[in-house]
Amino acid sequence: MGLFGSKSDDNSKDVFSRLGKEVKEDMMVNTLEDNDLAKLAAGMKETAVITAGLVVSGDLDSVGSIDVFGTVEGNVAYCGKLTVSGTIEGAIMANEVFANNAKISGDIQSKGSAKIGQGTVVIGNITATSAVIAGAVKGNVDINGPVVIDSSAVIVGDIKSKSVQINNGATIDGRCSQCYADVDTSSIFDIKAVGKHNKDEIKSSVNKETAGLDSKSADSKSVNDRAVDGKEADSKSANDRAVDGKAADNMSADNSTAGSRPAN
Repeated sequence: MGLFGSKSDDNSKDVFSRLGKEVKEDMMVNTLEDNDLAKLAAGMKETAVITAGLVVSGDLDSVGSIDVFGTVEGNVAYCGKLTVSGTIEGAIMANEVFANNAKISGDIQSKGSAKIGQGTVVIGNITATSAVIAGAVKGNVDINGPVVIDSSAVIVGDIKSKSVQINNGATIDGRCSQCYADVDTSSIFDIKAVGKHNKDEIKSSVNKETAGLDSKSADSKSVNDRAVDGKEADSKSANDRAVDGKAADNMSADNSTAGSRPAN
């Protein structure tokens, strides 16, 4: 099998469906490192071990934890912590997954964290709450929380997460999207809405300026009207005084003429 070989059989079925209802309700928590869960798992069953050189053909279901150093040809469903340093050819569902120098051909679903260490090759999709990837993954990575892509990581597939840290040297052939982040990117880049908002602001500003100009124009017109009326009044008064003066002068001249005429 090459670095990114393929498996013909579909091992993506939900193997957890075979567990009892009480087990799923009581054991499905985020991480085995929770003290209550650790005590419960320890009380129910010790960690199982698939030793190196041992090949298990068939599915594995358990409520405890398991360390795989050998080979499992089947789906693995554990409510505890799954540690893999061997080979698993099948889908994985566990509360927490840690793979180091492992070969996994199948989807990985972790209720808590998924850690893909150096030397690990995963052919399948990875779904988890948080993840650290330092190995090679051919598949989509869907992490509802933070993900760290270490410098030795090689990922062929899309990455979806809430936040991502990509260390220098990592190789990613796919898209990277922080679609679970608390940022509404659509509203930020809604150009039409932004443009309409700006147009409304400009229109309002223009209306205010126009109103100011109209007010100034009205004030100027009022002043001009008062000035014109004043000038007209002054001019009329001056004309009246001139006419009255001329009339008075004419009357005085007439009186003077009448006085100078000889009597018959």
